Amino acid sequence: VRGARENNLRGITVEFPLGRWICVTGISGSGKSTLLHRVLYANAAFLRGESTEDPGACDGIDGLERVGRMILVDQSPLTRSARSSPALYTGVWEELREILAETPAARRAGFSPSAFSFNAGEGRCARCGGSGHEKIEMQFLPDVVIQCPVCRGKRFREEVLAARFASWNAAEWMEASISAAAERLADAAMEGDDARRERRRAQALRRLRLLEDVGLGYLRLGQPLGTLSGGEAQRLKLCGHLVEAEDEPSADRTKGRVYLLDEPTTGLHFDDVRMLIGVLHRLVEAGNTVLVIEHHLDLIAAADWIVDLGPEAGASGGDLVACGPPEQIAACAASHTGRALKQAFAVAGDFDGMRCAKMAGEASGRGEAAAEGRAAREASPIRVIHAREHNLRNLTLEIPKERMVVLTGPSGSGKSSLAFDLVFAEGQRRFLDCVSAYARQYVEQLSRGDVDRIEGIPPTVAIEQRVTRGGWKSTVATVTEAQHFVRLLYAKLGVQHCPDCQVPVREQDEDSAVAAALARARAL
Repeated sequence: VRGARENNLRGITVEFPLGRWICVTGISGSGKSTLLHRVLYANAAFLRGESTEDPGACDGIDGLERVGRMILVDQSPLTRSARSSPALYTGVWEELREILAETPAARRAGFSPSAFSFNAGEGRCARCGGSGHEKIEMQFLPDVVIQCPVCRGKRFREEVLAARFASWNAAEWMEASISAAAERLADAAMEGDDARRERRRAQALRRLRLLEDVGLGYLRLGQPLGTLSGGEAQRLKLCGHLVEAEDEPSADRTKGRVYLLDEPTTGLHFDDVRMLIGVLHRLVEAGNTVLVIEHHLDLIAAADWIVDLGPEAGASGGDLVACGPPEQIAACAASHTGRALKQAFAVAGDFDGMRCAKMAGEASGRGEAAAEGRAAREASPIRVIHAREHNLRNLTLEIPKERMVVLTGPSGSGKSSLAFDLVFAEGQRRFLDCVSAYARQYVEQLSRGDVDRIEGIPPTVAIEQRVTRGGWKSTVATVTEAQHFVRLLYAKLGVQHCPDCQVPVREQDEDSAVAAALARARAL
């Protein structure tokens, strides 16, 4: 990229080595997203006729002829449909449908592959439309979802379920885990010498093995995508790109693709980050180039090449501070990222050992590696330096990790100030920095306490005994929301009585009311 000058970029020229995993780093506002999205991606799309929007200003981009498609992997949801599943998203179900349609039972019934689709076709249950359940709308209460009484949650008609492959029908395949389905496919003996069916079986098995490799073997083939966590959804999305790349014609594979990801670790658990590192390396090993905007040190340390922008944000940013492998960036004193990497390497000890552990997942808890990892965490306790919140008198202390630590002292000595107003507030603040701005707006953020700094703190959770906050009309029933159900019971099931004579009140039409009045008058 030559002479990029969009937004705060200062006419920089940046080289991205192909076939590598490249991290673009720098503090927020240094120009990372502008460089990758507005300049590189937008110019590539414009030059290839894929977009008509004006791209970011630059003198030119060289080397686009040596790469294939440029794909932007964003944080958008996988799908909005409740019917989509891992089997449909990765194309596994398409292969299995073709195989099931060629079984003897399906041929006798005249079923085509479309009969084994629960989204359309004549094979799905007519009562529930292939969803396997029915929704009952409730007044004032959450909707109730019950199993379809016709198909009993199997989604298909009984005639379709008579067709079996490897002793499983369509419903049993959808309910099986990815690992179990992969084992069943690997052991399945194809009838005859049908090369096409064998090719489809191998294709489905290859995709299932790919899902296993990224740690998703426990998911069900028919599990709705809306139930997946952020880490699971992201790995599944990257697997979809891997499947798409591997299915390309061999003539198109000579040019590797370029994948652009913007802070993919946002909201991910630490173990999910380890899985993500493995998927990104898999993309690179397939001959692709991966460009990642990231702040997470684990991801930065595992990259092949780093492009660091800065040195500061806004008008003080937009320059190329350093570029090279992580070891070289860590030696750059002018780089904020380099100083953070250097500190992380110093805590971890040997750089090569740290990097290999991140890439291969060796630090996940086995034998001596687990013991060494725990010892390293214990060697870096939570450090509170010069705390002055409330009545704390310039307090400095260390809190060991992975231990039960008890804070004692008389009432008013500063225990809650230290635990909740400082440690918990700082841990929550740092955790919220890792989630998206959309999710952050729904969380009450605590203010920063009066302390110089707090080091080594992980995400925190506070279980407090404070009095429930509410107005003077608040009661136990209103705070626990039991009052809503009591009101509903009175409105729907309660019997009204006369407040004077305690006689039940019943509904009467005009004639009945006149007759009752006349009868009472005659009795008088």
